Amino acid sequence: MRKEWNGLLVGKDEWEPKHPQLEPIRVPPDPEAIKGARPEPNLDQERNIQWSWNPVGGPSDDGLTPNRLEMAGSVGSVTVVTS
Repeated sequence: MRKEWNGLLVGKDEWEPKHPQLEPIRVPPDPEAIKGARPEPNLDQERNIQWSWNPVGGPSDDGLTPNRLEMAGSVGSVTVVTS
């Protein structure tokens, strides 16, 4: 009797090795660290600009305009009646 990869005891004439497709191939992750990484300078100033496209954000010849868009939205009401 021989023991197969799945734990079963089989005769010598029935024994089969584990198929290669059943083995998970372990691929190590690629090292992607950035050498000397540091935070972006003036991040608050960069996040304070809202870019928009003409005509949505305001008039501009180049199509991109820094501005202070104010978004407004509303949602209606839903009534559910159960009987």
